Amino acid sequence: MAAPSQASLRRRLQSSQEAQHRQAVLVRKLQAKVLQYRTWCRELEQQLEAGGGSLPGRREATEDQSLKKALLQLEEEQQRSYTVYRTRKGRGLTRR
Repeated sequence: MAAPSQASLRRRLQSSQEAQHRQAVLVRKLQAKVLQYRTWCRELEQQLEAGGGSLPGRREATEDQSLKKALLQLEEEQQRSYTVYRTRKGRGLTRR
C-alpha cells in the first residue's frame, strides 16, 4: 500500500482544520444562544416573582424545546470536535 503524498496529507490537514473551525464557530453560537435563553428565563422568573402571574405555557414549552435542541447540538458539536482532535492527535497533526 502506497503512503499518502505530501499534498494529500496537506489537503486532509487543511480540510480537518476547516471543519474544526466551522465546529468552533457553531459551538460559540450555540453557547451564546444558551446564555440568551438563561437570561430570558431569569427575566421571566423575576416577572413572576414581582407580579405573581404565571408564565405563558405555550411559549415556555416552545422555548424549552428550542433550548433543549440547542444544548443537544452543542453536545454533538463538542463530541465531533473532540473526535477530530483525537484523530489529529493520533496522527501527530495537532499544534504544540
